[in-house]
Amino acid sequence: MHTPLNAHTQDLMNKEASAAMKDGPRIINTARGQFVNEDTLIEALQSAAITTRINPELNAMKNIMKVVDNDGEYKGEPLTLVNKKWFQPAAA
Repeated sequence: MHTPLNAHTQDLMNKEASAAMKDGPRIINTARGQFVNEDTLIEALQSAAITTRINPELNAMKNIMKVVDNDGEYKGEPLTLVNKKWFQPAAA
């Protein structure tokens, strides 16, 4: 989020805006602090903190299991391949 702070943008990220978002968003606020309502932010962090910490680790493990077999040998591409041109030579 990057917006100037004024009467129209103060507390723009409020309970209603938060409720309209999908689960698990990441908000990067490069604007003034008052753009995000602090009470809403605290509620959102308390309700999503476990999922936010577990999901990246779970996805990393799933990717490892797709790439490496039980003997530590290459077996395939990860689920979330970011840069295919660099992965292919390394996997060969």
